[in-house]
Amino acid sequence: TFDTELFSGGEASTTQFTIGKYLSPDLLVTYSLDLGGRQALGAEYRVDGLRLRVESELGGDLLEPQVRFALLYAIRPDLDLILNLRTGEMRLGLEWRF
Repeated sequence: TFDTELFSGGEASTTQFTIGKYLSPDLLVTYSLDLGGRQALGAEYRVDGLRLRVESELGGDLLEPQVRFALLYAIRPDLDLILNLRTGEMRLGLEWRF
């Protein structure tokens, strides 16, 4: 996947590329790298229209690993409502897949 915040005032260094592999129909393991040098290893589990995502991130300007949790709800097949929890931060948003 490709994720950028450039259209909402973000910086190019936060643009992220992700690859992944399904270990089962409901379990996805991912690796991400952004243009700022941050790397993340994650896992995502699906059940009944909900997805639980856990990622550990390191690199760039991070001195120690950061853990993120996300809960996603499928509004339609290509659009999810997402709640992200990071160290000291909570975000609510949409995730669109194409």
